[in-house]
Amino acid sequence: MEVTAYQSLKLIILDVLGLSKDAIHLHIGLLVFFLAAVLWRRGRFDLLA
Repeated sequence: MEVTAYQSLKLIILDVLGLSKDAIHLHIGLLVFFLAAVLWRRGRFDLLA
């Protein structure tokens, strides 16, 4: 099976950061969660409007 450029980039990021895949997913998930919370709090993003 051939490794895509996207998969290669992910592997490089894992090597550079020295974290497991699960840890990377956790940190990215938290980043997205807090970014969404900040945007909703400031009123820039409202699904109900």
